[in-house]
Amino acid sequence: MSLQSQRLIAYQQHVLHVRSLSTRTEFTPYDYKDFQWNTCAVCQTEIRDTAFGHNPAPLADTGVCCNTCFLKACFTRLREDHGSKKAIELVAWISTTLI
Repeated sequence: MSLQSQRLIAYQQHVLHVRSLSTRTEFTPYDYKDFQWNTCAVCQTEIRDTAFGHNPAPLADTGVCCNTCFLKACFTRLREDHGSKKAIELVAWISTTLI
């Protein structure tokens, strides 16, 4: 499968995901042309689940990360600030509500 085909499938999945979130909030999908197809600073794969990427700190000092690594980064930040138990609760909420 070509890279362009893989990106198109990833974009279609993004649209479906955003539409499912839109039942709870007013999300609208980014246009395909807005996707930057950056490399995740944490797992080093092409970011296909979000148009621009997320802040990877403290897992990486520069760049952007995918949704999966963003949850790991959120957990790490929250664990440092609030402890493990609260971090688990907050990351669970983030993953079911925003991503």
